Amino acid sequence: MSESQTHISPDSADALDWDAIVGRRVFHIMWDKKITQTALGRSVGIDQSSLGKRLRGERGWSLSDLKVVAAAIGTTAEELLREGPDMTPTVPEEQTKD
Repeated sequence: MSESQTHISPDSADALDWDAIVGRRVFHIMWDKKITQTALGRSVGIDQSSLGKRLRGERGWSLSDLKVVAAAIGTTAEELLREGPDMTPTVPEEQTKD
């Protein structure tokens, strides 16, 4: 398994940072659908700064926020919380340069 994928087993589930995993999954879907943090935040009532912290795993997701965000990006909270390979986006190199 590659370093960018994480298999979640019942033995390792407690050691994982679920907020960061969910944040990466949300970001991946946003990236695919070309949804900005500002646009998503406005549509769900979360300011961009707070949403950014959640996407980076620096702040926890409430279940109610997770359900609203999931619906806004076209998925379910269950899918974002599923056990299995992590969905870490690949950012094109030109997007990472300042």
